[in-house]
Amino acid sequence: MGSFDKEKFYSGFNYRKFELEKEQAAETRALVNKNSAANALDSSSFYDLRIELKKRQFKDLIELAIYSLVGSIPFKARIDEEDRKAFNEILLDVSKGFIDRESDIFKASMVSHGNTIDGAKVTESLKAFEKQLIAVRINTLELLPLKITEHNNIKPGSTGEIEKGQKWKKYSALIIIGIIVVIICAVVLYLII
Repeated sequence: MGSFDKEKFYSGFNYRKFELEKEQAAETRALVNKNSAANALDSSSFYDLRIELKKRQFKDLIELAIYSLVGSIPFKARIDEEDRKAFNEILLDVSKGFIDRESDIFKASMVSHGNTIDGAKVTESLKAFEKQLIAVRINTLELLPLKITEHNNIKPGSTGEIEKGQKWKKYSALIIIGIIVVIICAVVLYLII
């Protein structure tokens, strides 16, 4: 049975996603303003810069989702196959939402600069853009199995947790040292008196 709590994930993820999207919107605005001032909004270099920016932003969003998903599972619990399926569904939704939104914005931007919506330039550019975003998604999703393995390999005790059978072993050296100190103190007091 999976340990994944979807509500816990979304409560943390949505806030961090909102903050990330604010930063990304500011980056996009700065790029648009810079190219607008240079009267280069319809240039291929602007589209290339915008695509590179969106690819990096998409990677950041997927990484945020992966870290939030793995982080929503208590470190003592293992991430099982049911959790992995839930993670993949959420990552697919998050990435599909980003690709759809950015594709619509990309298309609207090209149309607003005089291209026809069903023209070859818009269609081909959009296909190339979506293909690049899908490649980013595939590459970034390779992080998920690594983070799951890392999470599942956390040893009890490595973060302050003590296994029930390990308490005696952990404190036995301290107990022995304490007994020796008490004996030495008792001998010293006996010799003084």
